[in-house]
Order: sequence, then C-alpha cells, then structure tokens
Amino acid sequence: MISLAILATAVALSYGSSELVIDNNSFLLYNKVYHKARLAQYGSGGNDIGTYEHALYPDQLWFIEPHPTKSGCYYIKNEYHSNHRLADHKHSLIVYDGYYYDDQLFSFQPRGNGYYRISSCYYTSDRLAKWGTKTASWYVRWT
Repeated sequence: MISLAILATAVALSYGSSELVIDNNSFLLYNKVYHKARLAQYGSGGNDIGTYEHALYPDQLWFIEPHPTKSGCYYIKNEYHSNHRLADHKHSLIVYDGYYYDDQLFSFQPRGNGYYRISSCYYTSDRLAKWGTKTASWYVRWT
C-alpha cells in the first residue's frame, strides 16, 4: 500500500517567474498523480476535509500564512471557512478553528515542475498524502 501513498502538492502557474511566492497567497492544492483532485473543506467539523475533482468551489481555496518566527513554516487556512486551518493532530489530518498550535504548521519543499511536497513542521516525518481513487472514498491522510 505504501506505493499508493501519493504526495499532495501545491500546483501554481508562475508567469515568467522562476520562483513561486508562497507567503500570503492563495492556492488550489492538487495531488500530483490524481491531478484533478483538489483539497477541499466540506464543512466546519474537524473531519470535514477531503478532495474533489469536479466543479470549483470556494472551500477548495487555501491561504498560505507564514508563521511570524518559525521560518519556512506556514498555516494553511481555508478561504471559505476562514477561521479553519489544516492541522496534523496526532498524525491525523483535520481542520481546526481554535487556538493556534505547532501541529498546524507546514512546510513546502519544491519537487520540480511547479509541484511541492507539503510536510508537517511539528511531526517532521508526516506529509500530506492522498489515498484512493473514487470521489466518494477520497480522503487525506498522513504517512
């Protein structure tokens, strides 16, 4: 099953620029292999997160906010559910709207061709991954 763990990636078009500015910008977060799968927050519950590949909705847009003192670490905030942030809570991906904790910080490592690996700054061996192929069974996990 490990071979099915696909890194989630942030895909961005950079028009004439060789460097992507992540800080304080919004992105659709795609999966590299399941190329139409976009990370989405379906509601305000902690587990209301997964991927969707059909129509675009506002809950698929994510704002990347840099931590003020932890260089290279970012909060990933949902644009539609604006108080919610991704969190690697005890090695499980959730969305959270309470206090700010270090398990909500992520780093972006360039992987070429506009793709980035998204890793936890708190659990340094955890990274965003996608498992499954059917829309109804898609979900996001940590590996």
